[in-house]
Amino acid sequence: MDDIKIKCGTKEDFRIAIDNMYENVHWFNSYEDFNVYTNACPDGYKFMSAKKSKGEFVGSSSIALYRDGIAFIDQFFVMPEYRKLGIGRQLFEAIFDENLRKDYNVGLHSEVAISDYYNKKHGFNHFNDVFIDVIRITNILERSSRNKNFRTTTNAIEALDDVCKFDARIWKKSRKVFLSEWIQRKDARFLAVYINGEMFGYGVIRHATSKSGYLFGPIYAINDEAFLTLFDGLVESVENDAVIELRSPSINSARLHQLLDNRATLNNYSKYITQYTKSIPECNYEPVYAITDTSIPV
Repeated sequence: MDDIKIKCGTKEDFRIAIDNMYENVHWFNSYEDFNVYTNACPDGYKFMSAKKSKGEFVGSSSIALYRDGIAFIDQFFVMPEYRKLGIGRQLFEAIFDENLRKDYNVGLHSEVAISDYYNKKHGFNHFNDVFIDVIRITNILERSSRNKNFRTTTNAIEALDDVCKFDARIWKKSRKVFLSEWIQRKDARFLAVYINGEMFGYGVIRHATSKSGYLFGPIYAINDEAFLTLFDGLVESVENDAVIELRSPSINSARLHQLLDNRATLNNYSKYITQYTKSIPECNYEPVYAITDTSIPV
């Protein structure tokens, strides 16, 4: 394995990595995530790529550093034929060292089957009681007209201050830089809903790796009526054969199935456990119908 090198990856390396993740394990990611996280994390975003000398993709890992003292690991993947050779350990150590452990509360969303590995091998021994259910949405049957009780806007710049105020209900520390980049991303549609000038929720849908694939993230809403208005507005332009992935906190996922029963087909695809090295950050999951992404807590 001497011809395998691990280096900081480029946007093209990121594209190759997430194509391989989709082909092998059907993980949904977005090509534009590389640029968004690079710009949205001024304290640092590192994507590592393992390749053979002739450029063949072997594996990857990433970490995003946030200004609230949280760091989050994602895109940890090794091609099946290169597993159990120590490459995964090297990729993990390339983004996670003792200095990082000391300076940050490091977290990740782990698939249930490997949660114990992160606990015993790397000290991710603080477990969130709220799981993340990965739901795939297909066969959108009904695209309802928008609820006239709400005023809607797709102007992310206009809504930014309200988005930040709404976000403070969920995540107790300011993350305006990240939110500004995320809701204005080029590959996405943003929608916010208001009643009498008060924001009742907002959501983003973006293209994913697969053909006709999309990712919801986030969808935050005060109530079910606001959520359904966001859902209808965000899906109105997607293809009929679209597959949309949504990662929902377990306290809300069963209700999602009920709410969307007459609108689409929902299937639970996977489940994540959110784990940290130091403590579980305070978070209000009640308004969270879909978390933002797997490279961030919520």
